[in-house]
Amino acid sequence: RSHLRPFFCASFAVVWPMFMHAAREEGVDLDASCLDHAAYPLFTPLLKACEDYASLSGCRFQGRAFSDVEHATEKTSVADARLKAAPVVAGFLARLKAGDEGLLETVTAAYQLVMDESVRNGMMATCRQLQMWPANTPDVDRDYLDFSASLPTIAQRVYNDDVHRRADPRYGRRATTASFLVDFAGEAGVVRPELVKESGGVLQQFLALVDKWTMEQECLLAAAVQPRRGVRGLLTGLVLGITAEALRRHAQPTALWSGRSAVFLLTVVVGLAIARRGRRPSKSEAHPVLRVVQTRTR
Repeated sequence: RSHLRPFFCASFAVVWPMFMHAAREEGVDLDASCLDHAAYPLFTPLLKACEDYASLSGCRFQGRAFSDVEHATEKTSVADARLKAAPVVAGFLARLKAGDEGLLETVTAAYQLVMDESVRNGMMATCRQLQMWPANTPDVDRDYLDFSASLPTIAQRVYNDDVHRRADPRYGRRATTASFLVDFAGEAGVVRPELVKESGGVLQQFLALVDKWTMEQECLLAAAVQPRRGVRGLLTGLVLGITAEALRRHAQPTALWSGRSAVFLLTVVVGLAIARRGRRPSKSEAHPVLRVVQTRTR
């Protein structure tokens, strides 16, 4: 089961595409307006000034785009957007570097949302890989952080929460805004806050549920087939419909960030490329785990 854990570690660079994908699925028109000006009131002037730039940059902030912007000679929509935002950008960068307490507290809140969204997206990806997505029955319960429940129940709840979020585009827009501010704070040299305890606890509890579920599947397989030499090491891989070789090819964990506050955060993505290779059995077919084993042992 330890081979599952590398899938829960990824760099922040991977988190951003997940936010963009989630935001588009939730109905956010990123080309029209990707920033929620009201989400973080202390940064509202910056968000408004950067609206055109953000719509052209994929809702990312890159400090190098504003280096020597006043002396740029190009005449493009991107250059115009940078020139428009430059004075406000410079002002907010200076305030952050000077340690403006209110802005730093807001940045911490944005970081927390980024981490929370990373955990949620990682949980969804895991449930998809375990073929627990979409959930089988309708339900309104969305408390997917109640880890006293079973993994299938958690899958149901996180699915319900995703359906709820898709119906309200504000969730996606707020997430993209938080990530934009995280980018901005990084350019100002703000040290990422120590938010490991809470998110790390969520990670450990979810991993415990995944471990418990895979153990149960191993027991089912062991009772259903006669294990051959070395088959136990592959049981969990068979449960997931993947092989150790595929795991080695697709699992490439990296640190979320380095330095004193280095953490590994559950983010993405449990081999979506691998998942596309497998087929989903219909409800009329035998248990998918057993069919995999039966096929491989013939």
